[in-house]
Amino acid sequence: MKKILFLLPIIALFLTTTCKKNSYDVNPPISMEEEGTAINPIDNDLKQMATLCSMAYVSENDPSTLEDSLVYIINQINLATSDRWYVVWYGIDNSNSTVAYVAKSTKYTHTFALIIRGEEYKNLVNTVEGIDVFALNDYEFHNNKQISNPKVAIGPYLAFKELINLVGEDRLSFEKKTFTKFFQERFNDGNSVGKPINLYLAGHSTGGNMATLALPYFVQLMENGMLSNKSPLYIGGFSFGTPSIYTPEFVDFFNSKLLQYNDLKENLIIDYQRIFNPNDLFPIVFYGNFNGINDLNYPVSPDLGSAINSTIGRIGKVIKDKGIEYKPILKSGSSKVTKVPFTALVPDDLPNPIVSLNGYLQHVGFNHDINNYIKALGANPPR
Repeated sequence: MKKILFLLPIIALFLTTTCKKNSYDVNPPISMEEEGTAINPIDNDLKQMATLCSMAYVSENDPSTLEDSLVYIINQINLATSDRWYVVWYGIDNSNSTVAYVAKSTKYTHTFALIIRGEEYKNLVNTVEGIDVFALNDYEFHNNKQISNPKVAIGPYLAFKELINLVGEDRLSFEKKTFTKFFQERFNDGNSVGKPINLYLAGHSTGGNMATLALPYFVQLMENGMLSNKSPLYIGGFSFGTPSIYTPEFVDFFNSKLLQYNDLKENLIIDYQRIFNPNDLFPIVFYGNFNGINDLNYPVSPDLGSAINSTIGRIGKVIKDKGIEYKPILKSGSSKVTKVPFTALVPDDLPNPIVSLNGYLQHVGFNHDINNYIKALGANPPR
């Protein structure tokens, strides 16, 4: 109980950050035009990936409509995803705390995207799990016995383990299975042998954490011959507005994999993109260099700023006192890090100056909203 009370200030920050979408009952027919094969055919199209991430929230308030909602919204016109993807697998657990889906390209043969939803603000378990950064857990999905298990924050890691065990619906075979089983079947069927396979992993907020943790998981499957050892495989990771919950040891381990598989010499190439808004609190809140509101361009009154800094400082002190240090996967300045400012999107009704906690939370929510990431990238968000 004490742990929950201590986390309440952080939980409050999450309350306004998740976008609410409408649900739909329309299930349009799927059309496929498989036109070709290529390595990384979308060429790191951030608009498509961000739009797919937004769709993972489509049915957060009514899990029973998830399939119909996804199938409908992915075909909406005027979106970066229009006529380019369709849903082939989806999964949601009984508590609505773990949600993911797989989209398949309508244009490029053997091209898939695993999309993982971030925190759902009405689900306390989901929220606390995503921000439980006060203890570490071993990341065991690697074959390097020369190193000790790299560690990450326990909450996102446990959420990732739940994701691995999530049994969803295969819309191609109408069977229940995990996404791992789904990909193993698709990547090893007779039509895939010798042809390029593309797998994109993407998520917003804590969904981006799980997409990041999934990348070396799939690498290990590939190394162990459990995914596809007969075809060249490209795996691309995308994280939008994702908290830094990785220890320096995990960052070194992750980056070593990026260096090891940067071409197709071993029939595998991996890539990773980190996308963040410089005014988004979550990518920096647990990072060791965070300086409170001074790192964010929020028009906060001095008294409120002092109170918020004090709260954030206590959180940072607890993490530091436990001997924990967190880092982002890629440092700012890397060619694989994209800053997406929301400056041109700021609405007139955002409080200015900020004199209350509610006003501060409105700024936090605005700067973390996946739909605003989409707008800042120059695309239309789903409706």
